[in-house]
Amino acid sequence: MVHFFLGIPVSPVCQYCTINSANTLDHIVPKNEFSEFAVNPKNLLPACSECNGYKLDRFKNNNDRLFLNLYTDALPSIQYLFVDIQITNGVVEADYKLSNINNINVQLFSIIDSHYDKLHLFRRFKSKTNTIISEMTNAITSAVGVISRDAFIQITLDKINKDKLDILI
Repeated sequence: MVHFFLGIPVSPVCQYCTINSANTLDHIVPKNEFSEFAVNPKNLLPACSECNGYKLDRFKNNNDRLFLNLYTDALPSIQYLFVDIQITNGVVEADYKLSNINNINVQLFSIIDSHYDKLHLFRRFKSKTNTIISEMTNAITSAVGVISRDAFIQITLDKINKDKLDILI
């Protein structure tokens, strides 16, 4: 189902976290500071109330932006979000982190880092791990003791690469 706002298609998923449903519209630049943009569609982004609440009317600290602007920022196609998965006594634990090992522009990476920090995305991803990576959790659980760790990693990487190709098509 496609949702529309002022004739523009919008995603039903929060554009800031990709976890929750978008049930509000966030002003990218605060309406109290830039009232002339209060109803400009390019200043409104589908967001969940949780992200909207964390962001509030903040978008800069001094002259440094705190959040990604998903209309204007070109997100890197190279990996910057990583997850460490541990299996202890059959329980899957995931720890999320950012790393700039692929040499993303330092200024952009700083905004990405701030975005994840200010929206508490690591904690939120961790609390929703079963929802976010349930397919992988099920695969890991069923693979433990059946195939080797290296075989599982290779199968997972093949799936990730296939999903990347599907997105590009």
